[in-house]
Amino acid sequence: MKKIIMGLCLLSATALVCASAHAMDEVRVPVKVRAEFRHEYKHVSNVSWMYKDGRYDVNFRKDEKTDMMARYDGTGHRIDTRETIAQSAMPVKAVGHLEEKYGRNYTHAYTMIHRPWKRDLYMVKVKDGAKNFPVYVDKNGHEHDYASR
Repeated sequence: MKKIIMGLCLLSATALVCASAHAMDEVRVPVKVRAEFRHEYKHVSNVSWMYKDGRYDVNFRKDEKTDMMARYDGTGHRIDTRETIAQSAMPVKAVGHLEEKYGRNYTHAYTMIHRPWKRDLYMVKVKDGAKNFPVYVDKNGHEHDYASR
């Protein structure tokens, strides 16, 4: 049940972030981008593509349970892959830092972000009044800007 709820949270967050993005048919995605996606993720289902700011986002389901999103640039280079994970899969130091610094002011929907050639990060949304903003932490519980190595 937790995985279903977390999957729905990821899809909802992705839908909100991509609200201004343009949904597109797979045939309109550049061949290099499609080929790289199909090479990296062979057996996936529920594939849907969006285009925004020169990037191609693809939402898909891996192993019939895991909802994921991968982001590519126009040349087929994967920028990152995002996967909703359970709190039990989070590094203990990362959860400890979030609890200590933000208490109950953050969502407990965790997203692991795998970035090729950079440090993997974990993302949560923190509530600041009426606004939510993402917080990125590494496995040791240190906060980082998304663009950092």
